Amino acid sequence: MLLKLEKYYIAESCIKAIEDFPGGEVDFDVEASGELFVNSEDHDNFRIGMSINFQKKKGSKKGAVPYSGKVNLIGYFSLTDSVKDEMKEKLLMTNGMSLLYGAAREHVASITSRGPWDSFYLPCVSFRPDEKSVDEKLKK
Repeated sequence: MLLKLEKYYIAESCIKAIEDFPGGEVDFDVEASGELFVNSEDHDNFRIGMSINFQKKKGSKKGAVPYSGKVNLIGYFSLTDSVKDEMKEKLLMTNGMSLLYGAAREHVASITSRGPWDSFYLPCVSFRPDEKSVDEKLKK
C-alpha cells in the first residue's frame, strides 16, 4: 500500500434544501478544490484540505437543483518510503482527493436522504490531472 488515509473529518458542512424546487431535470455545478500541506518534521505525512461547493448551474434555464451547499474536509495521509519524491504530490492530489470526495459524496447523500426531496448524489469525478472532465468526454 503506497498511500494510507490515516484519518479524515468534516470541518464544515452546510446543505440547504431548496423548498421551491419544481422537480424534473436537475442542472447543477460542482466545484472541488484542494490544498496539500507537508508535515515539516516528517516528509511522508501530509494533510489535504478539500472544499466542495454545489449549486444550481449559473444561467441555466433548463433545470434546477433540490439542494445546494458546501462541504469542507481535512484528510491526513501517509506514504511509504518507496514512493519517489517526484510522484508524491501527484499521488496525493489524485488518490487523496478521490478518497475525500467519496467521503463527501456519501455525507451529502446521507444528509439529503432526510430532506424533503430524494437523496442527492454528487457526480463521480476524476482528479487525474491529465483527465478530461466527464462533460467534455460525453459531448459529441
